Amino acid sequence: MTPEQWRRARELFEAAIDDPPTDLPRCLADRCDDHVVRREVASLMRNHARAGEFLTHPVGDLAELLEETPPFAPGQTVGPYRIDAEVGRGGMGRVYRAKDTRLNRTVAIKALPAELAPDPSQRERLRREARAAAALSHPGICTVYALDEVDGALYIVTGYIEGRTLHDEIVNGDRPSYARLIDTARQLASALASAHAAGITHRDLKPENVMRTVDGRIKILDFGLARQPRAALAAAGAASIVTHAGAVVGTPAYMAPEQLNGQPADLRTDVFAFGVLMYEYATGRHPFDAPTAIARAGRVLTAEPEPLARYRADLSAALVSVIDRCLAKAPDERFASAIDLLGALPEAETVGRRAVPLVGPSGTTAIADTSWWRMHQNRDRALPPGRHRGLVREGRAARSNVGRLHCVERARHGLEHAQRTSGVHRGDARRRADGAAPLRDADHPGRRSDHGGDARRGRPGLDHGCLT
Repeated sequence: MTPEQWRRARELFEAAIDDPPTDLPRCLADRCDDHVVRREVASLMRNHARAGEFLTHPVGDLAELLEETPPFAPGQTVGPYRIDAEVGRGGMGRVYRAKDTRLNRTVAIKALPAELAPDPSQRERLRREARAAAALSHPGICTVYALDEVDGALYIVTGYIEGRTLHDEIVNGDRPSYARLIDTARQLASALASAHAAGITHRDLKPENVMRTVDGRIKILDFGLARQPRAALAAAGAASIVTHAGAVVGTPAYMAPEQLNGQPADLRTDVFAFGVLMYEYATGRHPFDAPTAIARAGRVLTAEPEPLARYRADLSAALVSVIDRCLAKAPDERFASAIDLLGALPEAETVGRRAVPLVGPSGTTAIADTSWWRMHQNRDRALPPGRHRGLVREGRAARSNVGRLHCVERARHGLEHAQRTSGVHRGDARRRADGAAPLRDADHPGRRSDHGGDARRGRPGLDHGCLT
């Protein structure tokens, strides 16, 4: 529905509440010729009547009100997928582990419950989630394989992730070491930065939507509330507004003050959620902890969190400063996006600690937060057609953000290269002191020639941002 349709539906609904008509369909037909508006008002009236009768029902009927019909059942075949088991559920649907019989791989399927499946707005939310995640290519974003529909059931097919959420880690009670905390923060910021570079705001970043895989990699899940650039939505022929103006969308405990006040969300609201999440992960306490959800929302709007040092004296001043800035009440006082946030996060080595290595598919170790950006350093790789083209304010920001990410990662690459080769140069100095000739490029397998290429393997060097 358009904003004008929402306004008209609200007017008709309020009028019907004040003076209930004896024949609602005829009354709506006389007063409005827009069938979309009429259908919305009729739905609002039905729910209003149901809510008014709720207190008169015995408690035994509550289970019936809350009961959902699952879209799929274990053993059922849905297209080429065989459902194994339900693995999760939430307000937006249920998630199943399934087997892709064509490629013999395990996938995850997210589908709307039967009660919500006919709702156009819920179906559009699911489509938007698929489009937002599919627009991103990053190891920290869950991969979308397909958006399909079978017998009226709309569902998303994604990669199946084995691991546990950050919520599970928090409630388990074990606080992370400094190195693990930095590694988690950098991986999460890197994944979020890839979304922000594309102009996508997640709007529901919380511990339940962040998973750590069995090999230690961080994945952001659930883009069901994500906001995409209008130009991208127009290109896909999608509705640009699913939630009407002033609606509070997201999880209140991780909302920024402006979100709680009904103002539009932007990249900086994700930055605030990042700060809340990392504070809670580091300390095991919500920064605005309170006995009730309403009291917690009030503290988000008016109170300041307890200093991090009170609970974690081992954290560096640089990390504490980053989290504090993320939690600023005013959006302008936070980082403009996760791209700036990622650049401000300290490296573990800068404070005398080693980053947590992750084991890659081939058994090699690498720092996960830089792996994706390394792949995208080659200047010959072109951005997908139309990815950042035709956007006005959002598109220019997206192009600028991508360039800034490349600059940050290219600088980091130079530092890593210098650290790797410093030992070789020190070895040459010792050989000269002993009267021996320094090693030639071809004599040392890790040595690069003056132009930055690998003399033994002929790989491109620093100029192209590639790593061996």
